[in-house]
Amino acid sequence: MIKLNLPWPPSWNHIYGIGKGKVYKKKAAYDFTLAVKVAMAKKRGAEGFGSSRVEVDIQAYPPDRRKRDLDNIQKILLDSLQAAGIYKDDCQVDKITISRGPVVPEGMIVVDIKER
Repeated sequence: MIKLNLPWPPSWNHIYGIGKGKVYKKKAAYDFTLAVKVAMAKKRGAEGFGSSRVEVDIQAYPPDRRKRDLDNIQKILLDSLQAAGIYKDDCQVDKITISRGPVVPEGMIVVDIKER
């Protein structure tokens, strides 16, 4: 099992932009992906799951009491876990659970990934 404590991710609305007729990733998306890669690198000796099927448990601690749809954070999180080498493709995720915790300053995501 791999457990990561991550910053609050950008919502779906802040991941992509459109400019000159093309879709591009915004800086917030790159910054979050980098944070996931750094968190994984700090897990000395931890290896990803390769091509194995996995399940992901997400505990979301929002930064404030604004209305937030939990499904808005899943796309960037799953894509960033893939970019960090935790699995080869996010299509390997067979089960996702997500729950909201209490508000914490700046927000936080705790994610547990394990092989199925």
